[in-house]
Amino acid sequence: MKPNLIEVILSGIGSVPKVQRLKRGASLSHFTIFSVFMRKNMYLLLSSLALIGWALAAGPADKNCTDTIGADDKYSQKAVNCEDKYSAAACLLIYTAAVKVGDTTERNVKCFQNAANQRDEEMVEMAVNNCPKTCGYCCLTPEFSCQNKPCEWC
Repeated sequence: MKPNLIEVILSGIGSVPKVQRLKRGASLSHFTIFSVFMRKNMYLLLSSLALIGWALAAGPADKNCTDTIGADDKYSQKAVNCEDKYSAAACLLIYTAAVKVGDTTERNVKCFQNAANQRDEEMVEMAVNNCPKTCGYCCLTPEFSCQNKPCEWC
């Protein structure tokens, strides 16, 4: 049996779907459906775009030893102006990738995060004490800190 009403389900953000009833014979164009959908979901769309923009913003989350160049945070010379305590090969075995001057790629998370993916100052201290060049933390070492000696890159 044919229903007397046409039901169009329009979902709201985080709510139970709402049902809009149209009288028999009424037509609903694709444009109307799209515009109602967009009105209902504009907040979600704008929030998503803002989040994507934030995620695509260039630069590492850990800003230590970086300089802001334009809109990007990049590793500076002071990030790699020292030597690792261990060999480069040993540090790469632990941290898998070394920071490069001018790069915006995040340093290896093992340099500053614990197993629960939270910033951990002990992990930073361990990286500074053992593989500061690989992790890009030379500016945090006592020997190369800009606070305790003149430095042409400070």
